Amino acid sequence: ALLGLGRMDEALASCDRARALKPDYAEAHNNRGYALKELGLADAAQAAFDRALALNPNYAEAHNNRGAVLLGLGHADMALDAFGQVLAITPGYAEAHHNRGHALKALDRLEEALAAYDAALALAPGDAGAHLSRGNALKALRRPEQALDAYDAALSLNPGYAEARNNRGAALLDAGRPGEALAAYNAALALNPDYAEARVNKSVLLLLMGEYLEGWELYEWRLKQDADDDYSFPQPAWRGKESIEGKRI
Repeated sequence: ALLGLGRMDEALASCDRARALKPDYAEAHNNRGYALKELGLADAAQAAFDRALALNPNYAEAHNNRGAVLLGLGHADMALDAFGQVLAITPGYAEAHHNRGHALKALDRLEEALAAYDAALALAPGDAGAHLSRGNALKALRRPEQALDAYDAALSLNPGYAEARNNRGAALLDAGRPGEALAAYNAALALNPDYAEARVNKSVLLLLMGEYLEGWELYEWRLKQDADDDYSFPQPAWRGKESIEGKRI
């Protein structure tokens, strides 16, 4: 119940109490792992899932959760194996098909990823997230018009899905429809004004359209984006105001 309420610290304490009462309680180890994952403690979460699976090797949910942690740690091959074990136990586990698609996409096996998302949607057609993931795979395969259909399906299920509106904008740009792309980015930002990726995407589009002043200002949102680029330096940033005569950048 605490996990469902997002109260992860309390959930973790409750799972630990359950483990103290019954150390071989696989469900308590699995739930503990989920709480640890949500708290950002991936290595400890993996250990908890491993313990749950040592107690119950056929625990499909624990295999699925373990795969999600491995994927987050960048171990896509190992995650793919974990999701395969889930589906060997429970072939109709829609979330595992969805997660398997993520692992395949991370391995750049895009056609297989698309098939995995299709399998997830065959089992759970009302999953807006799976439609989004399918759109992302199609976009990566350079099929923007098909990607748009997938994003529209996600939005028909969840009109307030900011990520789907943002990704729809990117697909519209790929399809050569910049005006509609700008409207999609604006729609995403109306739902979530602090959505850094949408602001960066909008900035690049504005720059392409020659709107340099607003474009460069918005591009500063890249510093708030969750990305591989590391912009943290000990030196102060130069914003063009101070003289750099005799200095180095």
